[in-house]
Amino acid sequence: MKRVFSYGAFGFALSAADTASPLTCIQTVLAERRFDLYDTPERSMNTNTLFASLFWGSLGFGFTIYGKKQGATVPLFGGVALMAVSYFISSALYMSLVCSGLVVAIIWLRKWGS
Repeated sequence: MKRVFSYGAFGFALSAADTASPLTCIQTVLAERRFDLYDTPERSMNTNTLFASLFWGSLGFGFTIYGKKQGATVPLFGGVALMAVSYFISSALYMSLVCSGLVVAIIWLRKWGS
């Protein structure tokens, strides 16, 4: 007779005579199964996305430091928004379009805004 124990998302069977600890059973299950959570086409990171994230994140960091030192809220929050865009948009093209628009908005608001 087999009993089934469930630990989170893992399900495995132990016989009544098994004396293995739960940690050993979980390690066995992890060794037997592959959990490719991020190996989907939507989540894959290619070099274009990597370099776009690096570029726009660095520019956002520069705007954030500038805004903090100058006491200007538009570059400060605009820089934070530039850094956050790479977490929400996974396409390098769309990320570049949104970030370009943000940079234009930051510069325009800094020069002609209130």
